[in-house]
Amino acid sequence: MCCLIFILIFSVTALCLVEVVLAVRKKEGNMNNEEKERDEKERFVRWQDYRITQFSFAINLFLSFSVAALGFCLTLIKDPTFVPPNGMGYLLRNSAIGLTCSIIFGSLATFSRLWDFRCTVIKIRKKYADCRQDAAEIFAKLLGIASWCLFYFQLAALAYGAFCLIYILIVANLDKLAK
Repeated sequence: MCCLIFILIFSVTALCLVEVVLAVRKKEGNMNNEEKERDEKERFVRWQDYRITQFSFAINLFLSFSVAALGFCLTLIKDPTFVPPNGMGYLLRNSAIGLTCSIIFGSLATFSRLWDFRCTVIKIRKKYADCRQDAAEIFAKLLGIASWCLFYFQLAALAYGAFCLIYILIVANLDKLAK
C-alpha cells in the first residue's frame, strides 16, 4: 500500500515537471529577444523582491527567538527554586549575554537594511549631483554586506546563547531525564 502511494506521488510529480518544462520551452520559443529580455528583468525583480522579503523575515524571526529565549533565561535567573548545578552558574550568565548580543545584532541588521534601502533609492533615482550621490552609492554597496554580516553574527550569538541555556537545563534536570 505504501509503495503504491509512493509510486502515485512520484508519477504525479514527474508529470507536473514535464508540463512545466514544456510550458517554459513553448513560451521561450514564441518570444523574440526583446520579450525575453523583459521577461528576464521581470523574473529578476520578482526574485529580488522575494529575497529581500525572506531576508527581512529571517532577521525578524531569529530576533523573536532571541527575545523569547532571553525572557525565559531571565525568568530562570529570578526563579528562587531553580538552582544551577555547582560551577555552572556562568552558563546562565553566558546564555543571557549571548542572547542579548543576538538581539543587538538583529536590531543593527534591521537598521542596516533600512539604511541600505534608503541609499539604494538615492542611488537609483540619482537624486543628487554632488558627493552625496557618490556617498549613497558607496553606502548602498557596503550596507548590504554589513546586513549579511550582522545577520550571521545574530545567528551565531543566538546559537551560543541557546546552547548554553539548553545545556544548563539538561544538566540541572538530568535526574528527571534519567527516569
